[in-house]
Amino acid sequence: MRLTDTDGMSEMRYQVTNPATGMLTLGTKTVYDPAVRSDQSMLQSAQKAREEAFGRYKADPSSTSFNVTQDGITFRTYINFDSRTGDPYVGNVHPVNRDFVGEDYFHDAFGGFFPNSDEHAAAKFALNALAMDGRIEDLVQLLTEGDPVGALGGEPSWQLDRRDDDNAATGYANWPREAKYCTWVDPNVYRLEWPWRFYGRAEFHHLVRALLDAYLARNPHEAEQVAKVAALL
Repeated sequence: MRLTDTDGMSEMRYQVTNPATGMLTLGTKTVYDPAVRSDQSMLQSAQKAREEAFGRYKADPSSTSFNVTQDGITFRTYINFDSRTGDPYVGNVHPVNRDFVGEDYFHDAFGGFFPNSDEHAAAKFALNALAMDGRIEDLVQLLTEGDPVGALGGEPSWQLDRRDDDNAATGYANWPREAKYCTWVDPNVYRLEWPWRFYGRAEFHHLVRALLDAYLARNPHEAEQVAKVAALL
């Protein structure tokens, strides 16, 4: 557990073993201390963040993810779109560690974000979250064959999985033979037309390269970390 600069808020970094694959999942989650911030106050702050984010989206529809600070708490908000009407709405709001908050990389890396029409939306969503949370270096473990960490996870309920070439665990029984990676976003938390997708090595690495280029352009001081990831592509 890591305390943040926001009173009553902490970042939890965790590792859990997936019994179906035998691999570790590495993730982070921002949590609050109910002795400092009540459930009701968190709900009210999140609702105010939702309203502000939607107002910002209406003023600038080119962005679909906003960091909003309310009552001293930074929330990440995501705009979603009704699958029938196309009408926008705030699809998710969750607190984040203010120490590592960044703006989204959807436009710079991927030319935008289209949850209702892009079959790669789940991968882009997860990769963008990693960059916004300052977790680029976690990709080293995900991309390294044989590393005990075989998956990365985070908020709001996304996961990136790797299958090692010699791993025949039952958890991979339904994977296509050529699949090396799988991306997934919980549809109960954020709705995508394609909430999960399998990838071969080259196809997934192409998306990672696009993210790294955008991340490095904005964060040249992190060139060393980016280079560690790029060396695995």
